[in-house]
Amino acid sequence: MLGAELARMIFPPGVESEVRHFPAVAAVGDRSEAPERQQYLDLISDEWTEEHCKDVALALDYEQFWLRFNDGREIVKDILDVNGEHDRHERLVALLVQEANLAIKEQLSASMPHVVEKDLGNTAKLFMLDVEIYAHRFTFPPHPARPPARCMTSSADAMPVHR
Repeated sequence: MLGAELARMIFPPGVESEVRHFPAVAAVGDRSEAPERQQYLDLISDEWTEEHCKDVALALDYEQFWLRFNDGREIVKDILDVNGEHDRHERLVALLVQEANLAIKEQLSASMPHVVEKDLGNTAKLFMLDVEIYAHRFTFPPHPARPPARCMTSSADAMPVHR
């Protein structure tokens, strides 16, 4: 969020229209609970929904994982819709979200049977998983202990996948 604000202040006036959705994507991707999150979402609500921002954030997470040895500059521009090819942006985000959700579902399918539930006695439950033994390695999401925001649920037996 801060990066977009700095860019707005440093670069010519034209850059603002190109990056105004960046803070909203960053906020939903980072699961920010800051009050500015909603302000950034409201700022772009005429063009981007919160769900679309979540899709873009998930697509970026997925691509970042696979392009960790390549700067991926052009594909990131397409994901963030700054190359002037909106149709390509829409198709690419849809494809990447579909692939990311499939990978998340596979990781959860492999991990969930091994989750151990422990009642903490104060109506709270602790769900434990030995990720070193039961989680797939070298796949997306890179670490099942920190799944993308889309995976977070209140029930251990749910298989959360976006859309």
